[in-house]
Amino acid sequence: MAGRGQRGNLSSRRVSTRREPRKRMLIVLEGAKTESRYFKHIQQSIRGFRLEIVPVGKGPEHVVAEAKRIREEDRREARREGDSQDTLDAVWVVVDVDDHAYLEEAIAAAGREGISVALSNPCFESWLILHQKDRRSPFGKSQDAKREWAKICGSTKTQDECNLVAGLFEIADGRARNGLDRPWGATVAGVPNPGTRVGELVTHILDLAGKDAKSTGL
Repeated sequence: MAGRGQRGNLSSRRVSTRREPRKRMLIVLEGAKTESRYFKHIQQSIRGFRLEIVPVGKGPEHVVAEAKRIREEDRREARREGDSQDTLDAVWVVVDVDDHAYLEEAIAAAGREGISVALSNPCFESWLILHQKDRRSPFGKSQDAKREWAKICGSTKTQDECNLVAGLFEIADGRARNGLDRPWGATVAGVPNPGTRVGELVTHILDLAGKDAKSTGL
């Protein structure tokens, strides 16, 4: 979770934001490894935009609670500095369906707080796989999706997996949107298995940054 030291860094970034106004987005992640690597890849690809990434490593209810806490602290900090308008432009959480008991409650809580949810069914790897193949058949469980992505990555799993998604965002996003528009099975919060809304989050990042996928190499 983000601690006081991390928030201190956000505070120092706000000072530079005044000199060079930039849009700011917070993304709080359920997964602490694969998701982190992916969004750091996004962060490094897009300049002139402040993307704060906070991995939590706990279930959806904790992810939503942490996103709410950080946003409230950010607002208090802005008021203390006399600039109540200099706050986060968007807050997203990235969570999986998995077998979480409190998923629906977490999604409802996010909706009440105005926090956007990038849900993947059954897990985040469903999004990564779409960069390489248009899979339609459902996964039995999250581990099946993770194994398929690991098989695609081969020996590059931890070092170079972002190379397998670079330049393929529009393809993956098109496949994801097609699945959401015409689901081929039962859905959870409108997301089929396999399916994901991560593409909507990346599109929002690009829109806020005033960029497009091709110019950023995504």
